[in-house]
Formats: sequence, structure tokens, C-alpha cells
Amino acid sequence: MPPKEGSAPLQVIFNTSKHLVRLGHQVVILDRQYTKDDPAVEQLEGVEIVRLKVMQFPFGRAPAFVRFVLAELNAALFALSVSSYLRNNSSKIDVIHLHLTSIGLIVSILNRKLRKKIVYTCHLGEWELSGRKLSLFERVHLFLDPSLMRRVNRVIALNDSARERFVSESRINANKIVVVHNGVDTDFFRPYTEIGQSTRKKYGLEGKLAVLFVGRMARIKGVEHLVNAANMLVNDFGYGNAVFVLVGPFTFDATEKPINKEEMLGYIKRQRLDRNIVLTGSLPLEEVRALYAASVTG
Repeated sequence: MPPKEGSAPLQVIFNTSKHLVRLGHQVVILDRQYTKDDPAVEQLEGVEIVRLKVMQFPFGRAPAFVRFVLAELNAALFALSVSSYLRNNSSKIDVIHLHLTSIGLIVSILNRKLRKKIVYTCHLGEWELSGRKLSLFERVHLFLDPSLMRRVNRVIALNDSARERFVSESRINANKIVVVHNGVDTDFFRPYTEIGQSTRKKYGLEGKLAVLFVGRMARIKGVEHLVNAANMLVNDFGYGNAVFVLVGPFTFDATEKPINKEEMLGYIKRQRLDRNIVLTGSLPLEEVRALYAASVTG
């Protein structure tokens, strides 16, 4: 914190916190102290960021199983530190908002007396794919998620279909589930013409049909299907003026199946889509904002 790029859950956490502060609430976000230069406590736009000193095991591009084990171990260590903080400050806390399965489950198990204060927002995209083939690691989180939901006071689903799955597949009491859609900061993301026009020129989008994707280059996001659609649109239907701008990292998250960058680049070259598909990698929020504006600017 604060999130500088990517990660929708981090954006949701930080922006929700800012708006709660504007409504007069005191908000504390618990984060990890990643480097010795990270301040232990910091005020950002009225939100207090408390960074906990917790050991963390790097996993980089290790094999999937190793990444999963180390990521879960890191989550457990962080959850233990969070639990200690909550117990020491329980008298001052009205609401505890959890966002991650493993950390949330450990916190809810270790803090039984605080469960009436706990709200959990489920960000797991795997729920939308639960009827399809998932990896072992994705299934582990889907298996653990209902256990967390049963231990908290309220569950926030991001849409109606997710709520229905929570009830039908995991038998979570429908009365404890509330649908709260992810919001958009309309003061920040606005189709400013001047921003959009300059960005269209920068990315070669002038006079072109722009299609924008922002997210991790992971299989769960369906990026490979978007690339196939670009091939159909350009080569089968003749829309040579279409440009697909794909913004995001080729992720190596612990539980995800990353898309092989070299394979994707090879496919783009073979289909002669070099001028129709732009891979930007991760971008600062200001640049992402400009690309959103460029995608709606004629």
C-alpha cells in the first residue's frame, strides 16, 4: 500500500478505505513491511497504513507446487501477525474486513471472539469457473473459502452469480451474503479528450478501433481467447484497423496458471498480428487511466 499498479483487490481496499475516511470513519489497513525503508506507520489520504514486520519467503519462478507452498506459508505468517495486532487493539475495532482466503481463515480461527466484527469480501475468480477444470491449487482455495464464509458475520459477493454459487454449492446462509459490486472512481477514470487523444497517438491508435484489456496475463483471465478473437477479427473478418492493447504482467502468482509469453508472441507473429496486438506489461495507474480514455476517444 498504496497500490501503484495492477491488482484490483488492492485498488478496492485502498479506495474503499479513502471513501470511508471521507464519511468520518477511522480506517487502518494492515500491510507487510517489505523493506527496511518502509515506514511502520504512515498516513495516506487520511488512511492509516500499519506495516507489520513479518518474515517472507521469496518464490520467484519456482515450480508451481513450491510457489504454492511458500505463498501459503507467507500468508500464514502474516495472518499470525495480524491476529496479534487485532487482539492487542480489539477494544478499538468495530469492523474487521478480510479479503484473502488463507489469511482470513487463519484470522477467523484464531480470533473466535472477534467473528461478529468480521466481514469477508470474496475476490476469488475461481468461483465463476468452478464447473470447469481447475488446477489443484485453485481447488484448494475453493475448498477453504466456504469454511471462512461460515466463520464470519457477513460475506460480500461481487455479483449476483457469485452469491448464487456461494448458496447453492457451499450452502452458505443467503441472509449473511450481501452483493457489493466493485466500484469505479469516476473522478479519476474519466474520458478526458486531451488525455485520450495524446495517448491514441502514442500507441498508434489514431483512426483505429481500440480494444483494451487490463489485467494479469493469466489463463483464468481468458487472455488467450481474446488473442484468438483478435486473429478472427483481423484475419477472418478483415478488420485490419483493430488494435488490441493488453495491459498487465505475465503473472507468476502461486496458484495461477501463467500464460507462456514466448508462446503468445510466437502466435502473434505467425498470425501476422504484430500491428494489431500491443503488449505493454504493467503500467502506472496514470498510464492505465490514459489508455481507458483513449479507448473511448474517437
